Formats: sequence, structure tokens, C-alpha cells
Amino acid sequence: MRRRLHILKDYLRYKRHKQYVEERVVELRSKITMEAIETGCADKQSRRLFLKYNEYLKNLSKNTN
Repeated sequence: MRRRLHILKDYLRYKRHKQYVEERVVELRSKITMEAIETGCADKQSRRLFLKYNEYLKNLSKNTN
């Protein structure tokens, strides 16, 4: 029983982490889009972070399937 509880806790922690990364990707995408609309270009740091988080999210999804 203790082992099952440990597995469940790990799974829930993974799900919360994945949800955080997804929210961050959406937030960065929105920020980049709004900057591009308002000023015509987007911040390089935001674009780098978006690519970094998006790639990490892809790896998270690929490793669990």
C-alpha cells in the first residue's frame, strides 16, 4: 500500500509540473504575440524562453508515452 501511495504522489507531482510548463508556454506565446502586434517585433529573451519551454514540454510528453 505504501508503494502505491508513493507512485501516486510521484504521478501527481509530474502532472502539476507538466501543467505549470504548459501554462508558461501559453503565457510566453501570448506575451510574444502581444508585443509583435503592438511594436512590430518581440523581445529576444521571451522568444528564447518560449522555445526552451516548448521543447521541454515536447520532451515531457514524449517521455511519458
